Amino acid sequence: MNSYREDFMNSKMNFPSGSKLFCLAFAVIFSLALLGCSGKGKGASGKRYTYHAYSSVPQTWNPTDYSLGDEATIISLTNSSLYDFVMNEAQNGYDIVPEMAESSPVDVTAEYAGKEPYGVPSDATSGWAWKISLIKNAKWDNGSPIDAGTYEYTLKQFLNPEMKNYRANSFYQDGLPLANAKAYYDGTVSWENVCTDAKKQAYLPCDDSEMYISLTAKCVFFNSALANIYSTNPEYFADGGSDLYPKLSSAAGNSSYAKLTPEVKKVLQKVAANCGDKRPVAYKEFCFVRKENPPMPWENVGFVKNDDYTFTLILNRQLTPFMFYYASSSISLVREDLYEANKQKTGDIVKTSYCTSAEKSASCGPYKITEFQADKYIHLEKNENWYGWTDGRHKEQYQTTGYDIQFITDLETLTNLFLQGKLDVLSLDAVRMEKFGNSEYRKDAPQSYTWKFSFNIDKRALKAEETAGVNRSILSYLDFRKGISLCIDRQKYVDTISIGSDPGFGLINYMYVAEPESGLLYRDTPQAKKALCEFYGTSSVEDITGYNREEAASCFQKAYDAAIAAGDLKATDKIQIDYHIYSESDINKRTVAFLQEAINSATQGTSLEGKVTINAVVDENYYANMKSGKVDLAMTGWGGGAFDPYGILWCYCDTAALNEYGFHPERETLCINIEGKDYTKTYNEWYMALCNGEYTAAPIAVKNTILASVEKALLGYYNMIPVRYMNSASLDSQRIVQGCDHYVNQLVGFGGIRFMTYTMDDEEWDSYCKENNYQLKY
Repeated sequence: MNSYREDFMNSKMNFPSGSKLFCLAFAVIFSLALLGCSGKGKGASGKRYTYHAYSSVPQTWNPTDYSLGDEATIISLTNSSLYDFVMNEAQNGYDIVPEMAESSPVDVTAEYAGKEPYGVPSDATSGWAWKISLIKNAKWDNGSPIDAGTYEYTLKQFLNPEMKNYRANSFYQDGLPLANAKAYYDGTVSWENVCTDAKKQAYLPCDDSEMYISLTAKCVFFNSALANIYSTNPEYFADGGSDLYPKLSSAAGNSSYAKLTPEVKKVLQKVAANCGDKRPVAYKEFCFVRKENPPMPWENVGFVKNDDYTFTLILNRQLTPFMFYYASSSISLVREDLYEANKQKTGDIVKTSYCTSAEKSASCGPYKITEFQADKYIHLEKNENWYGWTDGRHKEQYQTTGYDIQFITDLETLTNLFLQGKLDVLSLDAVRMEKFGNSEYRKDAPQSYTWKFSFNIDKRALKAEETAGVNRSILSYLDFRKGISLCIDRQKYVDTISIGSDPGFGLINYMYVAEPESGLLYRDTPQAKKALCEFYGTSSVEDITGYNREEAASCFQKAYDAAIAAGDLKATDKIQIDYHIYSESDINKRTVAFLQEAINSATQGTSLEGKVTINAVVDENYYANMKSGKVDLAMTGWGGGAFDPYGILWCYCDTAALNEYGFHPERETLCINIEGKDYTKTYNEWYMALCNGEYTAAPIAVKNTILASVEKALLGYYNMIPVRYMNSASLDSQRIVQGCDHYVNQLVGFGGIRFMTYTMDDEEWDSYCKENNYQLKY
């Protein structure tokens, strides 16, 4: 239930920074998608039922600091939430059931309205404060009790200002934002960029003696951290035959921020000059100033421990009952003794190695980790101390006794293992769909992910990669990118390459629910329909194709003429667009060929005919490289958090998440007419206003107006071009019986591991596979 991104097509996981309302990357390996609801032990019958899955290699499954979807899957197996969404008896929707909570939350807003220090409006009547009573039989796998103190410790660690945990913003900004949590998380020191507006060359009024540098914080000059840039573009740090980066590294030491010295200043000026900016003041765009903040005591944060088994969460914005249930499920507990024992300070940051091995892991969910071998596998067994085995509320659920995950990503290898009976699930790509598409064991599930072509539009970065006679900077011309969008026949693409998907025209697909209580889909709202129709120039969404070869040709010619006139392109130049892919998989090769053919067709008869080449570049780190301007083009995907379409704007309106280098959502502005009055904000400010500001509790029509306006405006940059809405297909092994034979919804899927059963236990399955010579037919 958590998240917003995954690169399924390229078999590469990469997660955004921050968990924007339940931001969980789509598992590139579909094996783990069965956890829609979320040992040596044996089932009630005394038999073993081990589920065999696969995934990428997890780095950590620490709830406060994980970053990958497959890591989140391990957390979901070893943690129980306060409330869970489970398939209902009619198999046509969900029920919300208490898990670690004893009963439904009680809205106690009236008790805190106008009460200091929480900031709840004095006239607030609902949605700001919620009291939760806990069950009294919850334990960790070692038998130690779980109570309100466990929740307090966990939230305090998520927000620990000394740790700067990856998942902290789930509780200070998005999802479940506690009152005063941001101030607590910031601590007594925060940092601001010296440059306040690069376009206007505006800087804070401070002396060099007040400035600091950081290798790990995002600087204005690169819109990325210096360490990231150095890893991808070491030439920027060259001075003749010398490497200047060690001077920066030496000055920084183990600190996140270090004083600017005259020598460091000269280095930064040289780096700027290497990138074409020879202004003496350019060094300021790398620098920061220190800001002192008054301390925010934990006692002022929106967590009140009422007694040992009751606590109240006080928020900095109003949530509906549904959204509180939805958001509160993001609280995954950490065990204090292990978390503390594995803390270590590096420089001025404290980190913990909690949940990086079996020995350093704890469980309060149905399964616990018993074995972990890096780069090979992780194995989980039933957690004998889980309350659910004895509470009477989970009868005939969780038949699975063990969960085995192999760390394999090669689809050919996975296919062979699946046919041998050594895996219980197999994701189907276009090639395997041709072979297994008619199998009775196939399962199809719509996903919330929109796949798009992401472009680098920064002329300076593109020019830095050019060589004699080879142009890239034409990508910075909007008409050129618009031409690419118009030459793509999206229907043909999904029919021939991404079989099972749907053509994608918006940044937000048809899975997003604008109004959970009524089930109203965002794409079905009049505001969303109007935005797409206006953008594509049609009278109805059914008429949208996004394909117009003639108009594409006109756009390509306009871009060529403008680039020639500006001196950015020579008539003899060839244009090379490097398309970065994780591997040379069949689908990647076919996508490159498809795009090349589309551009070739649309440029016929123009000055660009025969001059544009799409060059595939295998790059395992292309997501990181995109953020430093090293990638011309890649296909990227965002999705997750399907019950919060407004929160997904984070993916497009916050530089920390943005894949499209050269677009600055904190600077670019948009005017939106709301109820007859024009308002202008930056894209980031619109996102913040909608999700954590003045429009958070606005009427649904107003919120949809803002969202649709931002979506339409973003599409107009043509730096993020939607191609397809993702649907997934997979095969279950012949012994797996899903809780439901049809996909219910994005909250419960087919019922998840809770309701999944087996027709054969492990011993019977091994015998069956052996009888079939380990070559099963699907």
